[in-house]
Amino acid sequence: LDLAMERNILNQNEYDAIWQDNVLQWLCGDDTTAKQKLINRILN
Repeated sequence: LDLAMERNILNQNEYDAIWQDNVLQWLCGDDTTAKQKLINRILN
């Protein structure tokens, strides 16, 4: 995803949608608490 952003293949909205919809779902399933914990861990 980062490479696609660097090469202007994706815009920020597309990047965010792919990250949230695919990667977080794959890692955490439907567990919204786990998703938020992961997001917080990445951002902090």
